[in-house]
Amino acid sequence: MKKEEEEEEEKRKKEKRKKKKKKKKKKKKKKKKNDLCLQLSPSLTGAGKEASGASHTTQQGRERGDEAVT
Repeated sequence: MKKEEEEEEEKRKKEKRKKKKKKKKKKKKKKKKNDLCLQLSPSLTGAGKEASGASHTTQQGRERGDEAVT
């Protein structure tokens, strides 16, 4: 009786170990964006904001008295 109980406990432990191993998966690494892409894209670098107008053209900018960024 004791041997059977011990064997069952061992089987349960082994199953738990297997489940834990299955759960662990490698996380995919995010690809870094190409630096050249960032340089060419004005919307990502903020250059588009300067081209469309500086903060002094917005309502909040006028209230604060910001000057144009050139």
